[in-house]
Amino acid sequence: MSALKRIPHPSLSIANGRAVVLGLALVIVLGALFWWDFPPKQYSLRAGQVSLFRVSAPRAVTFDSSSKSKDAQAKAAAAIADVYDAPDLQIGRAQIGRAQAVLNYLDALRHDPYATFEQKQQTLAQIPELNIPSAVLSQTVAFDDARWSLLTREVLTALEQTLRTEIRPEQVADARRVLPRFVSRELSTDETMLAGELAQGFVVANSLPNPQRTAALRDEARRSVAAVRVTIRQDETIIREGEVITPLEIEALDALGLLETQRDIREVGGLWLFAALLAALIAIHFSTQPARSWTQWRRILLLLVLVAVSVLATKLMVPQHMLQPYLLPLPAVAMILALVFGAPSAILITVCLSLIIAINAGDTRNLELLVYMFVGSVVAALSVQRIERINSFARAGVLIALTQMFAILMFVLLAQQPPQPVELLARFAAAIVNATISVSLALATYSLTAHYLGIITPLQLLDLSRPTHPLLRQLLLKAPGTYHHTLLLANMAERAAEAIGADALLARVAAYYHDIGKTMQPYFFIENQTDHHNPHDDLHDPFESARIVINHVYDGMALAQKHRLPHQIADVIPQHHGTMLVAYFYHQAKEQATGEVDDKFFRYPGPRPQSAEAAIIMLADGTEATVRATRPATVEELDGVIQRIFRDRLLSGELDESALHLRDLDQIRKAFLEILQGQFHPRIVYPGNTLPEPSRGVWLEGATIPEKEK
Repeated sequence: MSALKRIPHPSLSIANGRAVVLGLALVIVLGALFWWDFPPKQYSLRAGQVSLFRVSAPRAVTFDSSSKSKDAQAKAAAAIADVYDAPDLQIGRAQIGRAQAVLNYLDALRHDPYATFEQKQQTLAQIPELNIPSAVLSQTVAFDDARWSLLTREVLTALEQTLRTEIRPEQVADARRVLPRFVSRELSTDETMLAGELAQGFVVANSLPNPQRTAALRDEARRSVAAVRVTIRQDETIIREGEVITPLEIEALDALGLLETQRDIREVGGLWLFAALLAALIAIHFSTQPARSWTQWRRILLLLVLVAVSVLATKLMVPQHMLQPYLLPLPAVAMILALVFGAPSAILITVCLSLIIAINAGDTRNLELLVYMFVGSVVAALSVQRIERINSFARAGVLIALTQMFAILMFVLLAQQPPQPVELLARFAAAIVNATISVSLALATYSLTAHYLGIITPLQLLDLSRPTHPLLRQLLLKAPGTYHHTLLLANMAERAAEAIGADALLARVAAYYHDIGKTMQPYFFIENQTDHHNPHDDLHDPFESARIVINHVYDGMALAQKHRLPHQIADVIPQHHGTMLVAYFYHQAKEQATGEVDDKFFRYPGPRPQSAEAAIIMLADGTEATVRATRPATVEELDGVIQRIFRDRLLSGELDESALHLRDLDQIRKAFLEILQGQFHPRIVYPGNTLPEPSRGVWLEGATIPEKEK
């Protein structure tokens, strides 16, 4: 193999370009989903507005209510009565002096002989403290001096006694009403009432409110009131449709994070940077993977859809509930990714998704959910690497459930306040349900993905590998030689694909169907000729013979379309011959022609192998046919035949569009050598038995085998 040049890798630039596209698409998808609330969990509402919809609490919450606290503080402040100053003695003295002056004036007015009764009444009406009816005034005029002196003395005494008590502004009316109690019993009932009438106007408030002290005490009362805590239960109705929104309801929405607020520019920037970091990790990883495993646009679209759906499910299920995060079927995504892209890619992507879940979970559960989702997804990815039976999914579900339950139990043992047994059992049940849902979703989604996106599944390949498949049955019955050639070719292709990390099952099944077109005219191919009669000898037309040989490719493609073979299988039918020359008939035509012969009539239509699996089958097909025809006697001769076929395909450019490297070719060569050495090992020639000489002019598709040297 030292003479082989390094195979160019034309898909490398394509892979790098699509890795950049994948990274940019992931940045856009993740950044937009991080920034966008789904479902809309924030509302633009205000107190006093009539609600047009019903809002329920997505989770339980306890918060300090500002409106409730203000109401409690207002009640506490209102319970503090106004503070009054002590009775002011100066007010009492002033009022007594004023009463003395008014009584003296009234006495002088009583003795005025020149004023009429009406004039006296008008004069007294000018004194604000006196509101004496005309009957009372006439009574005072009728008093003699002795009784008047006694009356005025009792008026002043009763007024003094009244003003010695604390009288607040609101108590003035009561103090005036009870003033007659302080009048001496020396006066008659009428005189006592008259004394009260004369003294009432001089009773005023002597204890006034102190607003500064009152405000200080009320402030102290407000400060002494503790914040009122309100508890909202999960699924409790916060706002009802058609009702006026109260401040308390606005506070509940705010405590639950449901009240729309302006996004912090730093938060938005952090989310986009986080999205860029995750996208870069995924894109760099895929840029290092073989291009054949992921560069199809359908697979890239599948990856973007799975990531987007996972993030949406995370935003829907994780932040709002206590138990629902444990039901998030992230292992289903891991299984689908592992089946499509392989376990390493699935593990990396689920690590990124687990980080997103942890960020959305909150401070109390982020680490637990990160580990819970991560270990479950890793086990899911690793358990479906080689799915060959339906029960493999059931086994994966059991492993996922046990792993996630183990993670839950681990954090229960590490917790300072372990959950209640009922809550622990609920989490265990959620892990089991999660595993069941994940396996079901993975199986259903992967089947639909394979059908609609053209991705072939291992289960489809296993179904196609059944010998009872109509095409394989037809191949066995009509072209038994080709059928047995196909079986050996399948073993060679499978072993070689395993050696270089290609899809071994796809290579094996594609080998089964690569020559199904030969069933249309089987006897024109030498492996199906049992009577030593070659129909091509009867044609005497190398052009027609070449056309018949080449047509088995077109016939095979038609049969593949009729039986709806997956395109990964059908593509191998033309690609395993590429654009090689049917050399035997070409040289025959040149010998018969007098001029130049155009080789386009003797070349297969192509295209050249576009995948590692198709290239392996091309190499295996040429190697097996050549070895069967030449039957090398030693391992060295066998290895030389293999190298010659590899060199021919390489130098003719047939492998240029595959993704093979020089090291891949060496591994393929070793795999072929191992299989063919066991199949065509030298045998002992017993006496009397001789090996027949190979017939002259033995031809193969794409190469001429030289006559055995004499």
